[in-house]
Amino acid sequence: MELKDTYCKKELVSFCQNPHSTNLFMITVHICGEEKTLQEVDTDWITRVLNRNRIQENPICVKVDIHGNSTNLKLATPNCEDFVPAKGKNEIENRIIFLWEEIVLSQSDIFAAHIYDFLTRMEQWVSFVPKKVSSI
Repeated sequence: MELKDTYCKKELVSFCQNPHSTNLFMITVHICGEEKTLQEVDTDWITRVLNRNRIQENPICVKVDIHGNSTNLKLATPNCEDFVPAKGKNEIENRIIFLWEEIVLSQSDIFAAHIYDFLTRMEQWVSFVPKKVSSI
């Protein structure tokens, strides 16, 4: 995807910033105990991890950590041991939670396409959050 190549650089963690914004985001994805930065995630990796854990009959746990200037979210699916429904403290967090609930949590089963769709849409949205958000 062009956005991450243009506006994000990969280091130890994913830092994404729109050059016209003061928002900086660090995004990490955890699936069934495996962790990758946002830029390292692809549908093949997600599918492999999900399939391996389904074959082993392990619960499917997906977590996404999003940290930024005004954002500190830990999203999780209900099968995660430490699952707590996310609560937003501002408009940016509320928008991200809405996407998570709409794309991932609304599904009866978790598939790679749902997770990747959420990550792609969330990355597009947070990369272009203006300095001051007036509405969702």
